[in-house]
Amino acid sequence: MLALLSNHRNPLLPQNCEIIEYQGKVYLRYTFGNGEHAAIEFERVGILTTHQYKDDIFGEDNKTMQPTMQLIQTSNEGIINAVKNSANIRFLAKVANMLKPEDIKKERDRFTQDNLSSDNKSGMIIYDNKFSDVKPVESKPYTPNALQMQQIQENVCTHFGTNMDILQNKFNEDTWNAYYEGKIEPFALQLSLVMSNMTFTPRELAHGNAITFSANRLQYASNNTKLQVSTQLFDRGLLNRNGVMDIWNMAHVEDGDKYYIRKEYTEVSELDKHNKEPQSVIITQQPQQTEPTAGQEPEPQPQQTGDGQQAGEKGEE
Repeated sequence: MLALLSNHRNPLLPQNCEIIEYQGKVYLRYTFGNGEHAAIEFERVGILTTHQYKDDIFGEDNKTMQPTMQLIQTSNEGIINAVKNSANIRFLAKVANMLKPEDIKKERDRFTQDNLSSDNKSGMIIYDNKFSDVKPVESKPYTPNALQMQQIQENVCTHFGTNMDILQNKFNEDTWNAYYEGKIEPFALQLSLVMSNMTFTPRELAHGNAITFSANRLQYASNNTKLQVSTQLFDRGLLNRNGVMDIWNMAHVEDGDKYYIRKEYTEVSELDKHNKEPQSVIITQQPQQTEPTAGQEPEPQPQQTGDGQQAGEKGEE
């Protein structure tokens, strides 16, 4: 929730909100965690809703997650109880004779101290005729397996629109692009609309004024992807040097706002100066001379006059 207070946009996190009407004007009254109350005109409030189902203004809460959270709590308690039971009861001993309760407790403590403590380094258990039988107890408590725990985690991630790769920082560029398009971009568009409506008048909005939130989607791309995008877009004049620096999270350089295009990386505004008219090239092919055979005189070569015609030939009138 965003509140416009003295031309400043302050995010609020109240514990409870309600809409009231006072003297024909609608107000939003909210209660903070410390018990304090405050109110503001509803027209000065921007509301971002999620899980909008029954309530058009406040949206839905996380009550749908209660069964899943109870399942997680039950699973954790089962694991804790399994560890405690496996650590406490390990042997079952049968008393051979009738003993008093206090004697049974003494024999149990003696048996534990002699055989199950760290002092017993032999690895053997020896008992006398006071116990007719001693058997190990195999504790097999039920705990959720890995597949069941994975399904529980996926239910939580599905509710919040995320996944474990994002939460554990194990995502790649494909996972990040899917998360950006499915979670971040819708929120950015909604926030842009709310901030624009809170800041500009309807007339200003009609003239194209708006506040836009965006993110650098190439920030989490691999180095190969960044290199390809930087090279291809820079060579075609779609990115300048400062744009390439932003992709690589580097500082801007001097004259970095100029655009270049291929042709030996000429500046776009200087292309016309380098475009010269093509010059015609005349190629004259000379006849090949053949070597005379034995007893044969070489053929005389025709001579050219000053006007480029061969001797003995008349030019066209």
